[in-house]
Amino acid sequence: MKTALLLLLVAGCIDPVDPAWSLNHDHVVVARATPPRIHAGDATTLDALVAHAGGPTTVESPLSASAGRTQVTGSIIAVNAPKDVAYDTGDTPVDVLMTFARGTNRALSPVQVKKTVWLGEPADNPAMPDVTIGGAPAGDALTVPADQDVYLSTSVPAGWRVNWLTSAGQLFQDDEPTSYLHVLPADAHDGELACVIRDAEGGVVWKVWPIHAE
Repeated sequence: MKTALLLLLVAGCIDPVDPAWSLNHDHVVVARATPPRIHAGDATTLDALVAHAGGPTTVESPLSASAGRTQVTGSIIAVNAPKDVAYDTGDTPVDVLMTFARGTNRALSPVQVKKTVWLGEPADNPAMPDVTIGGAPAGDALTVPADQDVYLSTSVPAGWRVNWLTSAGQLFQDDEPTSYLHVLPADAHDGELACVIRDAEGGVVWKVWPIHAE
């Protein structure tokens, strides 16, 4: 009886969970290091794409960043090589813990996000590939038909990851290179659409468009 009562209490405390593709809640969508791969002792710049409930996304620098062997100045981090590790034998991951404000309410507890910076042969983040919306190249702003399936597509090499996110309508197959959006009459008809791409080398690129359904 006590167990059943406890389960009921716990179930009653669970808030509805927004889908992973939703931009309409406060969260860090993806963290980025520019460049993601550096020589030991070189510097990289840290930032993140941040979503906000009821508002547009922003690109923000971390409030703070820390790692085992680092020097941090603002959003710039220099990763130093320890003397007992030889970095010419391969890539070495350094996990950097970044702290970001939780949405626009600075009184709330901040959130922490981990980003791996790789020491070894330097490499840049990838370029944003071409994206088509409803079969046409994506422009600077998107207008899509309401209450219809609108296909979103890009092309990436094997091993890369694609995520689509939106604050207008609903997404399906949001973690595939080809997804589709459907804006029902009761859905928000104005918002943003984002495409986030992660390559196989720790690199990240994204694009965010304003979107309107009519």
